Order: sequence, then structure tokens, then C-alpha cells
Amino acid sequence: SICVDERRDKIFAWLAAPDHQPSHTSAQKKTQPDTGLWFVRGETFKAWRDLPHSTLWLHGKMGSGKTIICSTLVNELFLPNGRDPLPAVAYFYFTNKQTGTNVAVRSLINQLSLTMTSDIPAAVESLYSQHSEGRQSPTLGTLISTLKSLIASIPHLYIVLDALEECLDRNELLRLIQEIHGFGSLHLLATSREELDITDTWSPEVKEKVETSLMNGAHGMFRWVPCQLDALGKCHTSAAVEAALQSLPRTLYETYDNIFLNIQEADRQSALKVLQWLAFSVRATSLAETVEILATNPNMAGACLFNPNERLLNPQEVLIICSSLVTIENTSRYLPCTTNRAQVRLAHFSVKEYLTLGHVQGGCASMFHFNQKMANTFIAETCLAYLSQFNQPFYNHGIRHLNYPLSQYAAEHWTHHARSSGCSSDTLQWLIMALLHSKDAMYTSWIELHDPDGALIRSFHNYRMGGPLYYTSLAGLEIPLLLLLARGVEANAHGGRCGSALQAAASKGHKEIVQLLLEHGANANAFGGQFGTALQAAASCSDMEII
Repeated sequence: SICVDERRDKIFAWLAAPDHQPSHTSAQKKTQPDTGLWFVRGETFKAWRDLPHSTLWLHGKMGSGKTIICSTLVNELFLPNGRDPLPAVAYFYFTNKQTGTNVAVRSLINQLSLTMTSDIPAAVESLYSQHSEGRQSPTLGTLISTLKSLIASIPHLYIVLDALEECLDRNELLRLIQEIHGFGSLHLLATSREELDITDTWSPEVKEKVETSLMNGAHGMFRWVPCQLDALGKCHTSAAVEAALQSLPRTLYETYDNIFLNIQEADRQSALKVLQWLAFSVRATSLAETVEILATNPNMAGACLFNPNERLLNPQEVLIICSSLVTIENTSRYLPCTTNRAQVRLAHFSVKEYLTLGHVQGGCASMFHFNQKMANTFIAETCLAYLSQFNQPFYNHGIRHLNYPLSQYAAEHWTHHARSSGCSSDTLQWLIMALLHSKDAMYTSWIELHDPDGALIRSFHNYRMGGPLYYTSLAGLEIPLLLLLARGVEANAHGGRCGSALQAAASKGHKEIVQLLLEHGANANAFGGQFGTALQAAASCSDMEII
């Protein structure tokens, strides 16, 4: 009926599964006649195809043709070959490191739903209903439960996953494979390069020992368990696992001690950068922004402060650098997980507590300790160092936010972090003064990226952009203001939405800045700008001390 069709379309639009066919078609275009026939005609493939509950892993070196063979065997599975009825077939190609498990599971659910006779499979209908009729986004856990329900309801099913190593959140993908292989009547085939985390499996006996030890040692500490699992996952032998179980840390903070000590020495500075940023950033940080943070070196005076060659080749390595301390989440309800949509977060609030509340001070991992002032100093310096590359006007440079993902955050929030830090760092002061050259292209590029007065104000025909003293006063940056005044910058210069530095400071309630400007000759009775006078600007924020 029309109503059923409309509901089905609404549900599948909400599921937002990507089109799985282009990757398959692309692989087929690269296939020569008879490519892969040796495999699909071999005994290994036939045994996997015909035996129930079978799982097959096809692995090889990069460029050895795994994806091409995968496309050939997918085509083979769709052929009748005397089978009646035809089996259900679903497949997914991880074509780049910006595709995650969530997207793959959505695709598999969509494909399996289309193979079934009912318009809307009961499991998919239930998933939609449980999420407020599509007003909420399903978690990976609920998607996997739905997938398992579909697998259980299909009597003869093949699922093929290509290039596991390209998955954005490979650990989640491996957990999915462990959960569904041998489930129902599923025949599961996966291809990948032969990498350690993909080959690693624990025997049932080892799994039982791990479960028992973790249940006995948790003592109600939920966060303690996944940390131990991550550490145990790095053991390469059963003996190593058993030895690790004998020396499990007793508390969560002891666990964090071990995690930090096990971070590779070459990665420690990078880990510290990421953790400081995530602990005190104004908003959530994307994976693409995190890559830029690691490629920025504010302390490289006289050298390149941002080096594109230091960008991670594989953004996912942030998880390796920071071990169990961070997670990656897809922020999009419907779209595939990319480096711009994936958010990097601290794995738990206790990570920030451990690093900032003194638990690490004086201990074996003391190099990772920081406080709010230190972190804000680092973030402000990183933002300014990143902006230093824009030494041509932004609108003429061909720069886009996708090419330089950190540019918007850096332009918009460096003043907040600088004010929060107190601007006492020599490096930070140098970077701020390097930016605040009103005739310099870097200054213009900053304002083009983010004018603190607001983007719309620039469209007014009589608008005059503020100078460095104006924006410093608006942001409440006391030390940079003094440095500018010491260089002879005019305290009564006109410009900006508020008209003058004094009115800008008064409108934001920056009492110390107002006092300094008055001491340096700012005219309290000057008229102009949005508020008219400095007194009216102070009244706008109801600051009685300034009034």
C-alpha cells in the first residue's frame, strides 16, 4: 500500500545506508577476463560456500589483488549454480580509512532488508520505533543487534567484507566479526592485509580466565575493565596474557600509570598535545583537526610552525598514540564517518581528573601532568602557530576549511585560550604580536576567517575594520594590550563595531583593560560606534564598576 511504501522509504532514509554498489562496480572495471577464477573454482572457496556456519579470511600484501578477487567471488555468489532458492548476499568494501563500522553495519542491514519478502523486516521496524520513530540516531550496539536478528531470520546467507585494515574504527569491526561469525546460517568471508590485531584471537580457555580475573578485579569500577582489555589485547601469547592477569593494577589510577608508561617515547609529546587539547578545548575536536594539531609546533621559533609533512598518514593512529585514553565517534546521524565528522574525545572524565588534579604529579608518568593554565597556553600557541601559515590574504589563497581543518577553530577561539592562560608565556606573547600587525596579510586572514565583531558587520558600507588594539581590548588581553601601547599604538584609534578600543573593552566588562586605556589617554567622551559613548557601552553589559 501507499502508506507502507511511504513508511518503508522513511525508515530507509533514516537508516542512511551508503550505496554499496559503486565500490563493487569500480573493482569489477579493473578485472581482466578470468581474474580470480582460480580462487572461486578452488576447494577452499567451495568448502566455505557449501559448509554451514563457515568463516574464511583471505589475506595478502598490499596490491596483491584481494579486492579484485573479492569482487569476483561476490559475483559468483549471485549465480544460481543449481541452488534453489538463491541465497542472500550482502557485501561491503572499506575503500578508505574514513569509513567506519557503523556505516558498514547500516549498509548490511539495508542490503539484507531488500532480500526479504516483507516490505519492512520486523527487526528494522523495531529499530526505527525504539528510536522515537527516527528522531534519534541508533548506536552501533543497536545496529549490530538488528543485524544479528536479520541474520537469524535468513536461512542461507553470505556476508563479504573487503579490506578490514581500511576501517576507521578497526577494533569495533573486529568485535563485530567475533560477534556474528558462526551466527545463524551465516557464511562470513573477510579480506585484509595480515596485521596483528586482525590475526589475534584468544582460545576459549584464555577468554574464560580473562573474564574471571576482570570480574573479580573490577570492584565496581566500570572504566577499569575496558582499560585492562586494551592492555591484554597487546599480549601476543597465552603465557603473556596469564602473566598480565597476575599483575593487574588494583585501582583506576594505577591503570592509567601503566597506560602512560607504555606509551612509546617517540609518541609521548604527541599524546600530551592531544590530551591537553581535548581536556580544555572550547568544543569537541574532529579527527581532521587533531591531525593538524599534531603537525603544528609553536615552539619552533624561526622554523616552520606548521609542517604538512608531519600530518599523520593514517589519522586512526591517534588511537595508537593515546592508547585507551581517547575514543573516536561519528557525529553524523546519517552520513558516513569521515575525518571531519569523526570526533576525538577523552575516553572518560577520569582521564582529565587523573592528569589535572595532581594524581600524576611526582609519579612515574609526571611528564603528562598539566593544569588549566598550561593547557590553555598550549592551545592558544597552537592556534596562533597554525594561523601563521596564512601569510597571503585568505580570500586570495585558495584555502578552504576542508584543506586546513583547524583554521576556523584557531581563528575563532585563540583569544579565549590566550585570555584563560593569562598570556604570561614568552612564546605566546611573541606569537600574538606576530599576528597583530594590521598591515600584515596574516592579520587580515585572521579577520577574514573570523571577525570578532561578527561577519555581517563587514557588509555595512561604512564599516571600518578595527586595529590590533581594538581587537585586543575586545578580547580582554591585558599583556598584549600593554605591549601594543608600549610600541606607540594610538589609544584613541577609530574602527570596529564599537568605534574604539575603550568602548570595545567597556562593552565586554573588561575593567582592567578600560583602566589601562584611560591611563594611556583614551578619551572617555569620544562619540561613535554601536553604543555612542564608552559610558553607554559599559551600561550595555550592566557593569556598575566600569560605569
